Amino acid sequence: MGDQAPSRATCFIWYRKFGNGEKSLDEAPRIGRPPTQKRRVVIATCEVQPDLSVRNIAARTQTPKSSVHDVFRTSGKVPRLPRVLPHAPSIWDKKRHVEVCSSLLSRRPTFAWIDSIVTMDEKYCSYDNAVRRKHWVDFEELPKL
Repeated sequence: MGDQAPSRATCFIWYRKFGNGEKSLDEAPRIGRPPTQKRRVVIATCEVQPDLSVRNIAARTQTPKSSVHDVFRTSGKVPRLPRVLPHAPSIWDKKRHVEVCSSLLSRRPTFAWIDSIVTMDEKYCSYDNAVRRKHWVDFEELPKL
């Protein structure tokens, strides 16, 4: 047979249908929600809060995790980390920078400042551990902070 012929399995399915009295080769209508409905909900959730993970979106939309991942893959969305871009200093910032540097250079080279360092109390140590989360964006798009 050629490339246009149906497969052997398809022929067996048709044979079984005709044996059961069905006259049409069309598929029966399926019950349930159309797949585009969940797709719209997943994309809308991603648009509102793009830093959610696939599991969080699956839990919020009550969609399987694999389906959420398939929606992202077929719609062209990829996870990307937002970048922190350095700002351009203003004229005031530049002048202040020069003032501080010149005052530091004009000090006497002594080690008296070592006595003012607090080494016993950790309350003075401020550490901001910012958590960077991936954002779901289109392939060509950059994530917004």
